[in-house]
Amino acid sequence: MTAINEQILANSELFRSIAPAQIREVLVCLGCINRHYKKGETVLAAGDTAESAGIILSGSVYIEQTDIWGNQNIISSAETGELFAETYASVPGEPLMGNVVASKDCDILFFNVQKILGACMNECSFHSILVKNLLTIIASKNLALTRKINHITPKSIRGRVVAYLSDQ
Repeated sequence: MTAINEQILANSELFRSIAPAQIREVLVCLGCINRHYKKGETVLAAGDTAESAGIILSGSVYIEQTDIWGNQNIISSAETGELFAETYASVPGEPLMGNVVASKDCDILFFNVQKILGACMNECSFHSILVKNLLTIIASKNLALTRKINHITPKSIRGRVVAYLSDQ
């Protein structure tokens, strides 16, 4: 396990507008845990529930789904500084639809999303910033998925290409 690189966190979307000097305080408030994973190791498994979201401190992960025939499809990835599993961690009890797998050796900082969404007992000055940033991240990913759906919804290939090019 490596030391937490606070500069990576300071540059991440979740910590936008939070002073670098406050990051250590945020990590304590959120009960963060730093874990290391080897390439190919499963970080989160399909069917499990995610009580925490992760921020990649180094390395990368991919999110894969296995279809009914056993084919594995990579549907997303997260690189250094990016979040994953925040949607699942925001909806307690919702099982993951895919596996999160380390695509390289990686260090991941896990934090309890419910500590962001719930009332803070310490009345931290950065709490409302975290809520806004988390909402922005989730909304941005939602918009990207909506665009993707709009690109693949037309029945013909021509329609799909036109939908994609129209968006561009």
